Amino acid sequence: MEKRKMSLKDITWDLHEKAEKNKFAQLLLSGNINKHQYASYLSNLWLIYSVLEKVADSQNVLEGIEGIKRADAIRADIEELGVDNDTLVVATTTFMYINHLSELSDNVLAHIYTRHFGDLYGGQILKSRVPGSGSMYEFDDRKGLIEKTREKLTDNLGPEARVAFGFAISLFEDLTDEFNL
Repeated sequence: MEKRKMSLKDITWDLHEKAEKNKFAQLLLSGNINKHQYASYLSNLWLIYSVLEKVADSQNVLEGIEGIKRADAIRADIEELGVDNDTLVVATTTFMYINHLSELSDNVLAHIYTRHFGDLYGGQILKSRVPGSGSMYEFDDRKGLIEKTREKLTDNLGPEARVAFGFAISLFEDLTDEFNL
């Protein structure tokens, strides 16, 4: 009997579940997150996505899926919330993650998978539960982006996708601590 090949979803599922159980993630999903908390979360994402997308562009990873980029939409969402930037929390994890991404010579697609697929899927739920318009969760061709991105994915991205999930969980933990959740 042939052994079933594991997908990236299978390889990362335990970490996906761990991320969803985090108190900050639960706050995001609850619809009770306030503007300051959400703007702080977005400011961290903006820093991460700006570097991630720059690295991915430099490695031609986003060729054919350019519409997946979120940094500009995240920035617009932050500005829409009108929260004083000086009061926003930037987590230690964010700096560690940015350093990791900056040094990544390959497998950057694993981080696109982890971060951007979360926006393509879970973002559709979050959009109606967070302050503001949630433009970061709006994609011109959502189904097409999912399909085209999936065509680029390979199982050898699994270990780095787990690293990406580790950073996502750590960011949630930092924000959980910061906001005493």
